[in-house]
Amino acid sequence: MDRKRSPGMLTPLLLAGLVLLGSFSWAFLRTAAQGLKTQQLQQEARQWAVLAKSLAKIREEEPFFTLPGERKLPGISFGPQSPEVFFTLETKGQKKDLLRQERLQLHHAAGELLMQGSRYEITMPGTEDGVPFPDTGIWSNGWADHTLYANEKVFSRVRSWPLPDARRMEMPLEGQLCYGRERLRWGGKSILRGRAVLVHGRDLDLEGPFAAEGDFRILVFGKLRVGRGVRLDKAYLYATGGITLEEGAAVQGILACRRDIRIHEKAFFQPDPAVLGPFCTRYVF
Repeated sequence: MDRKRSPGMLTPLLLAGLVLLGSFSWAFLRTAAQGLKTQQLQQEARQWAVLAKSLAKIREEEPFFTLPGERKLPGISFGPQSPEVFFTLETKGQKKDLLRQERLQLHHAAGELLMQGSRYEITMPGTEDGVPFPDTGIWSNGWADHTLYANEKVFSRVRSWPLPDARRMEMPLEGQLCYGRERLRWGGKSILRGRAVLVHGRDLDLEGPFAAEGDFRILVFGKLRVGRGVRLDKAYLYATGGITLEEGAAVQGILACRRDIRIHEKAFFQPDPAVLGPFCTRYVF
């Protein structure tokens, strides 16, 4: 004969089930809340990134501020639930310096740094003091004349892109500052297009039929050799150890050197003062 169950026997089991169900529900709600919070943070991060890149794009079209210092822009929020953020623009360096920096920073209202990027203004050696460049477009023996001095460390310490290799030359450069010290030789049928400042910390050989089409400022801390069949349409060429234009080389632009400049009688050079102006780079984040 079955034993009769008392009315209170199911209570412990029911309580245990409710506790277990409550634990699962709490864990589920907590996971869902965390997921929503993560999604919100990701959305805010995307909004901040778009905002920063948009402002950077606008600033790239504007000249640098004349005086150094920091400027705080008004705060902005994407909604009642989104925290307020604000930008600061910091200009470093005097007008006479070869390299000046503009730093764009995005902060929380409390001051926490969210994003930052920098762009640079590069003044061509020989023009920083307002001294007129020779009408010939050729300025040599800067070392003996105590002119045309540039410090490589100034360029090596800032954020930059790597110097373009053969594969990178397939895509135009769009206002970058590129720096490198690796062994490098540009040649073959490569064509460098766009605009950029290319700073190389050792000797550089340009081998034909290499060509550069656009606005390029090539600063070499060593010797620069422009070989036969090389064509540079618009270029400012600077070297500390000597510049050589070999037979069949063609350059339109400016030649500036701390040592000697040698131009073969069958090389072509045409001065172009358009490359003497300051060069403003894109932002790098």
